[in-house]
Formats: sequence, structure tokens, C-alpha cells
Amino acid sequence: MVAPNWAWGFRVASEVSEQTTRRRHFDRRYAVEVAAVALIYFSVAKFGFLFAFTIKQVTTIWPPTGIALVATLLFGYRIWPGIFLGAFLINAVSDEPLGTAAGIAVGNTLGPLLAAFLLHRVVKFDNSLARLRDVFGLLLFAAAVSMTVTATNGVANLALAHIVPWSTYASVWWVWWVGDAMGILLIAPSLLTWAANPRFQWRRWRAVEFAVLFSTLLLASELVFASSHHHYQLEYMVFPFIIWAALRFTQRETASVILIVAGVAVWGAVHDRGPFATGTLDERLILCRFSPSWDHRIFRVMGPG
Repeated sequence: MVAPNWAWGFRVASEVSEQTTRRRHFDRRYAVEVAAVALIYFSVAKFGFLFAFTIKQVTTIWPPTGIALVATLLFGYRIWPGIFLGAFLINAVSDEPLGTAAGIAVGNTLGPLLAAFLLHRVVKFDNSLARLRDVFGLLLFAAAVSMTVTATNGVANLALAHIVPWSTYASVWWVWWVGDAMGILLIAPSLLTWAANPRFQWRRWRAVEFAVLFSTLLLASELVFASSHHHYQLEYMVFPFIIWAALRFTQRETASVILIVAGVAVWGAVHDRGPFATGTLDERLILCRFSPSWDHRIFRVMGPG
């Protein structure tokens, strides 16, 4: 009976050692994921602050919300420390009290978590955006509903810290909410669709077609949105390229086309070029966001699967 006891003890010790090794590997991997999300959030937020001019902490477009939502959908709710850390650090270096930075970070974390929860629970969300309900869910639950959390919490923290007066709460809230919603709608579709289908499976002629689409799209976007001629209202000129992508390619290419056009349009608005070169920077970016040419941009993500 001694030998079997020794064998049993050796087997138990071996299993415990293997489980410990797996746990340590998981802990290291988890730590790397959290750190990576925090770093990406912080870096993208530094870029996002370029669109904050009236109030430093409130931007008309806030891409980190899209990053936070994508991270939550890809890695699960456990990735929240990375979102919180990135949000806290970027606010901490933005001339805010640490308590205010932490308070804003709480809302910036809860908003994407709520968005992911609603997408999973209500929509049964598919990251590939293969169904119309996925697109509507992203628009309604992620952008419109969940970003009320970030805006309400964020402006309240700024008002409590006397960074903005309570009398301007509504107007600042509106800019914050729209900026966060735009971050969801512009960033999330492209990242999610590429993550769901990262491989190229094109024949040579399809690759040539996409190269032609991409190059002509850049030329058209520069002509429309980066021209020094302000009086030419040519926003609709980009529509054929979006439709081309939607009919001939998948959701990931269509989302990428929309992101490129939006990026050039925002660049033009910031640099006082193109059809949105009117008024202050905030007014130009608001005009850019609500131009009729963008009313249905999110629905164009739906292409052939």
C-alpha cells in the first residue's frame, strides 16, 4: 500500500504544480492585457484632447470611449481596471484634482461596461456586426443610452470641482455626450469587425479593387473635406465610395471607409478647410457631426457577409 500512496501523492503534487503554473500564466497575461488597454486608452485620449478647446476636459469627439467598449467586448468585464487606469491617468495629467480625475474615471469605466452589458443582454450582440440588430444596438444602447452615464458623471465632477459652473451643466453635458457617442460610432465598428475577421482572403482582382477604392476615396475625401474652397458643398460626393464598399466588400472594409472619411472630415474642420469651415472650432466640429451627409453613416456598415 506504500507505493500507491506515494504515487497518489506525486500525482496530486503534479496537478497542483500544473494549476499553479497556469494561474501564474493567466495572471501575467491578464496584467499585460490591463496594462495594454490602459496605455492605448491614455494614448488615444491624448489625441482626443486635440478636439477640446472651449473646455479642456470636454471634447467634441472622444475616441477612447470606442476603445473602452471594444476592449470590454473582446476581453470581458474583467478588463475594467485597464479602462479605469487609463481614464484616471489622462484626467490626472489634465490639471484636475486627483479626486475629480478618479470620479470622472469611474463614469468613463461604467459607461462602456453598461454598453457591453446591454448589447449582450438585449441584443445578443455579434462583434462582426453581421445583423441589422447589431448595428441598431450599437447606435441605441452603446452610443445613445450608455454614454449618458459618462456625460452625467463627468460634468457633475467638473461642476463639483468648480471647473465648470453649474449654470452651464446642460450645454457641457450635451457636448460631452455627443463626443462620447461619436467615439463609439466612429471607432468601435472598424475595430470590432477587423477583430472578428482579421484575415485577408481576397483574390488578386479583389485586392486590386480595394486598392482602387482606397486611393480614390482618399483623393475624394481630400477634395471634399480638406480643400481651401469653403463654398463648395460636396459632402455627398463620398457617398458612392461608402456604397461601393458596402456592396462589394464586408462590414470591416465598409467600417474602415467610414472611419477614413470621418477622419479627413474632422481634420478639415479642425484646420478650417472644406465645407465645415464656419464659425469657431467647436461649432465647426458640431456642424461636421450633424451634417446631412452623415445622418446614415452607421447603417452603411451593413455589407454583404
